[in-house]
Amino acid sequence: MTMRRQQYLQTFFSSVFTEEAEGLIPEVEVKDIPMLSQIELSSEEIISVIDKLQRNKSPGPERLHPRIMKETKDVIPYPLCKIFNLSLLSQRRPIDWKLANISATYKKGDRSDPGN
Repeated sequence: MTMRRQQYLQTFFSSVFTEEAEGLIPEVEVKDIPMLSQIELSSEEIISVIDKLQRNKSPGPERLHPRIMKETKDVIPYPLCKIFNLSLLSQRRPIDWKLANISATYKKGDRSDPGN
């Protein structure tokens, strides 16, 4: 992204930003949320997620096409389950899991307006 475009977007987002009023912070209900190390995934849960994937969609940041996930559904859940559960147990994530591909999506109106 060019510096000029970045400054243009920064100016736009600054103009629509609203600052929260100073004062009392509302009470938040505390729920009993398990620690990550207490969560354990099953192969069945992974299969359920794989079943929901759409074959015609493009791969995500891991560059693994949904079609391949579906075609290897009978062998891939166990290794994935091991990887995910070890990650949860150790409370560590691979650095790649913290990355994301973000892109602006044009909706309608003037293409030069950053609000569109």
